[in-house]
This record gives sequence, C-alpha cells and structure tokens, in this order.
Amino acid sequence: MCDAPALATQILGAIFGALIYAALIPMLHIGGGAGSPGCFGPSNGTTPGEVFGWEMMMTFFLVLTVYASAVSKVNRVGGRRERRGRSS
Repeated sequence: MCDAPALATQILGAIFGALIYAALIPMLHIGGGAGSPGCFGPSNGTTPGEVFGWEMMMTFFLVLTVYASAVSKVNRVGGRRERRGRSS
C-alpha cells in the first residue's frame, strides 16, 4: 500500500526544490540545451571512446556501491561481522 501523506510530501518537496533552483538561476529556461545548467558534455579533444570508458567505469562504481550497501549478505554490528546460522 502507498502512504499518501509521504507521497504528497515527496511531490511537494520536488516542486519546491525546482522552484528554488529556478529562483537561484533567473536565466534558466526549459529546453536550454547544452548551455543550460545541469547539461554536461565532453570537453574539446575528448574522443567518444574516452567518454564511453569513463561512463563505464563510473557506472561500475555506482553499481558496486549499491551492491555493497543494499545487497550484500554481510551484516556488520559494532564494527564486527555478525555470525549467521546456529549459535554455538
């Protein structure tokens, strides 16, 4: 089930965040292309292979971080590994 107040709060937070962002950058407009804030492109002299390599490496580290924090079976309690299974 969906928690309606939490969902509404998230949506309102996103709207207000966008309004604050637009207020801080008055020249911002929709459809600004590569010159608008938040739109990044490779610098001059960078080859498509280099861009692909960097994107692949950064994606690998992002997935590794998500895996290590959300999927890993190792639980740490107080800096030590917690034993799983039967207690002896």
